[in-house]
This record gives sequence, C-alpha cells and structure tokens, in this order.
Amino acid sequence: MKFKYFAVMALLFATACSDKDSDDRTRFKVDETYSSVEWKGSAPTHFHRGAFKVSGTMDLDAQNKISGGTFTIPIASITNFDLSEPDKTTLLDHLKTSDFLNLALYPESSFKITKVEEYSQPGSSMNAKITGDFTLIGQTHSIS
Repeated sequence: MKFKYFAVMALLFATACSDKDSDDRTRFKVDETYSSVEWKGSAPTHFHRGAFKVSGTMDLDAQNKISGGTFTIPIASITNFDLSEPDKTTLLDHLKTSDFLNLALYPESSFKITKVEEYSQPGSSMNAKITGDFTLIGQTHSIS
C-alpha cells in the first residue's frame, strides 16, 4: 500500500513540475551583431544619445506573440552618436565611472520580461505592453 501511495505522489509531483508549455514556445537568440539598446542622457542645457550592445533570448508562444525573454547589456559596450573625438571618449569614460554607471562594480545591466499585455492606442502601431524587471547599477525596478 505504501508503494502505491508513493508511486501516485511521485506521478503527481512529476506532473505538477512539468513544463508543458515548453512545447508551445519558440525561443529566439538575439543577433548581437544587429541588436542594440539606445539611450538618451539629458542635462539642463543639453543631451547626448548613444547605444549599448545587447544579448539574450526572446520567447514566442503558439500564436507567435512575445511571451518572455531575458536580455543582458554589457556596460563596456556603450557608444555615443552625437559627439566627435576627443569629446566622445571623454564622455564615455566619464559615464563608465562610479559617478554614473559604475562599470567596475556593475559590468552588466539586464531586463527580464515578466508580463505581456495586448495594447492599443489610437494613432499608434504598438500592439503589446511589455513589463519587466530592469536592473542597472545593482538596482532592479519594474518598467513597462
């Protein structure tokens, strides 16, 4: 009798822990050659723009809609679009210091999708609102 009870419990446990959605999911790897995250930094009198490289994966469900994803942003990959040398190097070196991104302590940033909702707004082509946990400089915040 104990064996039957154990076998039933083991079966229930295995069923409860199975990832049955994994067969319906398609995972894509980010093409790091063509992918980036753009940034804009503002001061009271001016602003600068640039980008970071990005790597990671994105999941689509059976209906080909985004269902998840995790992304990593290497801080050392920061670039600037609007300055020329030597100002560009001066800005990027400064942004990597502890005054801003603190590359020495936090070499990566990350974003993990936690929720995807249908979205529509008149005049917009957006069709999804993506919420996730964004980590930068050791702090994690939920953003959409």
